[in-house]
Amino acid sequence: MEICGGGNGLTVYQYGVQATTTTTTTTSSTAATSTSTSTSTSTSTSTSTSTSATPTPTGPSILPAYGNWISQGCWSDDPGARSLPIGMQTTGNTVQKCADACYAAGYSYSGTEYSAECYCGNAVVNNGAKQTDDGCNMLCSGDNMHYCGGPFRLNLYKYNGVVPPPTNPGGGGGGGGGGGGAVGPVTTGLPGNWHYAGCYVDNQFGRVMSFQPPQNAQNTIQTCIATCQGQGFNLAGTEYGAECWCSNSINNGGALASADTQCNMACSGSATQACGAGNRLSVYSAVNTFPSYPVPTAKKTNLPGGYTYTGCYTEPAGGLRIFPLYQITDKINNSVDTCLNKCAAFGYEVSAVEYGQECFCGSASDLTSNGGAVAPEADCSMACPEEGSNGAPVPSLEVLPKPAGGPTFLTMDWLLRTDPNNLYPFAFVLPGGGILVIYYNEARILDEKTFATTKTLPIIPGTVTSPAGRTYPMEGTAMLLPQYYPYTDPVEVIVCGGSANGIALDNCARIQPEVEGAQWIVERMPSQRVMTIMTALPDGTYMIMGGAQQGVAGFGLATKPNLQAILYDPTQPKHQRFSILGTTSVARLYHSEATLLHDGRVLVTGSDPEDNLNPQEYRMEVYIPPYLTANRIQPSYTITNRDWTYNGLYNINVVLPQGPVANMRISLLGAVSTTHGASFGQRTIFPKFTCNVNACTITAPTNAHVCPPGWYQLFVLDGPTPSNSQWVRIGGDPASLGNWPADPAFSPPGMGPI
Repeated sequence: MEICGGGNGLTVYQYGVQATTTTTTTTSSTAATSTSTSTSTSTSTSTSTSTSATPTPTGPSILPAYGNWISQGCWSDDPGARSLPIGMQTTGNTVQKCADACYAAGYSYSGTEYSAECYCGNAVVNNGAKQTDDGCNMLCSGDNMHYCGGPFRLNLYKYNGVVPPPTNPGGGGGGGGGGGGAVGPVTTGLPGNWHYAGCYVDNQFGRVMSFQPPQNAQNTIQTCIATCQGQGFNLAGTEYGAECWCSNSINNGGALASADTQCNMACSGSATQACGAGNRLSVYSAVNTFPSYPVPTAKKTNLPGGYTYTGCYTEPAGGLRIFPLYQITDKINNSVDTCLNKCAAFGYEVSAVEYGQECFCGSASDLTSNGGAVAPEADCSMACPEEGSNGAPVPSLEVLPKPAGGPTFLTMDWLLRTDPNNLYPFAFVLPGGGILVIYYNEARILDEKTFATTKTLPIIPGTVTSPAGRTYPMEGTAMLLPQYYPYTDPVEVIVCGGSANGIALDNCARIQPEVEGAQWIVERMPSQRVMTIMTALPDGTYMIMGGAQQGVAGFGLATKPNLQAILYDPTQPKHQRFSILGTTSVARLYHSEATLLHDGRVLVTGSDPEDNLNPQEYRMEVYIPPYLTANRIQPSYTITNRDWTYNGLYNINVVLPQGPVANMRISLLGAVSTTHGASFGQRTIFPKFTCNVNACTITAPTNAHVCPPGWYQLFVLDGPTPSNSQWVRIGGDPASLGNWPADPAFSPPGMGPI
């Protein structure tokens, strides 16, 4: 196996330059981690504001003391030879909980590591040494205001006084130390061919299993096996009581522990079952033999062209890049040779691989002028994906419910051809029939029954000089523009933001896909934006916010957060449709969302950049759009029948504080489920209605192509001002989504009337 960098480390190759070495022996993890330096709090109205600074810290920090426990700083740790040898299980780990557990067990040192791990001892052993604080950069799993170590780093605390002997000694374990309780592996009663495969050392050179489901407070061997089996894995492993891991192979040199009793921590859901320990996995297998891959090594010989191995370099602080311009992400086939050959073909004398799946091209001057530094080779220890870290792409569509006589999975050659730049494609049902799909920088219309391509649209423009992607990892956002009764005008779709291999786009592109010979029309946005978050508003406008001004989507892959919100109004003339709204102090990067609330405000949440600069966000903001800032009273309405059929007539009674009825509008906004720029179910419809004074009758949309079956927010607008919405269901439930699996503890909603 060969190495393709690390979480923040580049394996660098250069024409005719020998490797640079370093004398330091410090090791660090390859996992991308999240740090937080933000000290701001914010509230959002039409313009977000920040509170004034106070002496009280408002951002994460190292807890200086807890009672008699005094911080000793950030210390090194080795999973194979622990600095504090006794592992303790804590739920919702904090510095305080770990210290309490160590005190109760009779230990005078406590240490938190990797957010959720707790270790104890009466001395620092195995050459543990104090390090700089920036290595302890992971927030405690139970306290997002304090740090609990990091990869291979302990936030160490010492008790200033005498710790009494424990009243109930025992427990603990991990890292090859600690006493055991009455726990052991499960050897009987397992499903099918599943059996116990042994206690394995984990995380000595990286995680030995590839997939971790969410932690389970009731974790047992049986629940972990069921989870892994349901995900298609042949191996299941439990660690640290509450962790479940899945894989089809043992990776990164994982090997059996020297003693099976090192897996001695009770499962969080069973006091008698052993669920590993600190960096120990209790492994169960559904097959008799499974692959085991060695620790990857840097490729230093048989390199293509004139390249030589230069060494491991760390990226500069603040989420910046040594090679900022040209990045290629290939989650499936990235390797040293493919990266070097790509860079050589375009004349770049330096090539580098990072984070397993990333390839960078640049010049020798980038190494010295952009803040990179030589790092220990241990910082570059992540395997290239071609060695089995990722499976082959699955370029298919899945049809549910399964059509009569037809397959569930349909392979699409255009998905295979554009992989991996087409993830989370945008899809819309078209009023004239068929499904519009937007992926990478392409778009096509599919027959809704056969899924054969009926029309291929022009390539979506990128920048003025180069092509660009619109779907993950080049992530923008796509929306359908409003449809108006009688729904005869061609529908229009708009896609905003994206990236040209790291250069964020400053435009939106729109098209009428059903029109013969239609072309994309480009409209400039006020600023660059990748990882765009976007929501439709009840007045037919669209709010755009969040994302970054440089980079691509993913953990630690974007910089320069875009804090400016903008509004897009499709009723205005071309090039006059954008207006600038308020700003925020909260970066909304990877995994952020904007959600329209019932009262017309917008809820803004999320951000998990893991860029060593911006925090994982738990703060939520509410943005008040312009239509709610003019001191106008919101209208209201009453409705009786909320289960609509196509072309049906439905009565409401409205109260318009401003009036008159002649200025009233009605809008229907589809229920949306969003992720990675894809807004499933998004649709804005302005239906026909008539009124006699305040008694109004709405004509439901005409068919399932104009208005796909589902739930819609019904708004009444008094001039520009929307009411609170109510949900109506249109078109019933033809896919039987309401028929949930039977469960005695749950009453399914069913498909009947609301």
